[in-house]
Amino acid sequence: MASGMTEDSSAAFRDEGDGRHRRRQRNREAALDALEAMLDEGNLTPTSAEVAARAGLSARSMFRYFDDVADLHQEAVVRIAARVAPMLETLAIDPSKPLQQRVDGMARALDRLYGAVRTSALAARLRAPGSEEFTRQIVEARNIVRAYLQTTFGPELRSRPARARHTLLAALEVWCSFETQYLLRERGAVEGSDPVKVTALGLAALLRDQP
Repeated sequence: MASGMTEDSSAAFRDEGDGRHRRRQRNREAALDALEAMLDEGNLTPTSAEVAARAGLSARSMFRYFDDVADLHQEAVVRIAARVAPMLETLAIDPSKPLQQRVDGMARALDRLYGAVRTSALAARLRAPGSEEFTRQIVEARNIVRAYLQTTFGPELRSRPARARHTLLAALEVWCSFETQYLLRERGAVEGSDPVKVTALGLAALLRDQP
């Protein structure tokens, strides 16, 4: 054992280090919780001072845990994405099922998914123009949805010639994109339309259309 370091003092040193680590983790989680709550309330661009106050931290101390506001937002988006990742699996619908069942199932799954990520996805898109990481995450999410669409509606896609197949997949992606789903919900709230039914109607029309 190092000179002057007793077993008791060594244990105390480890306990102190563990305590600092736990405080750091608690404060990081508090800041992330605060940001998520503010996003859910509609504040998509809160300042660092607002997040710190909501978390019970000082603005200065918060940056012991995050590099800057962009880093804080990025951590929050990653945490939300991890939480909703299992919901993506509901987009994987058995392609052997009748078309209308697949269409209805996809429309319902999208409704649940985008409802869960609405505010974080909006915040990510606000920050994407100045952030390669947010842009990468948005592109990755779109690619995941595209892959599920290719599997779920594989029979209809494979029945088309190559050019028509690519056009159909692009049209399906537009209907199932966050941007379209967000618009359907914003307009639906005003007009009284059901976004799930509108989505199912659009997908069915595309998929039943003959090449």
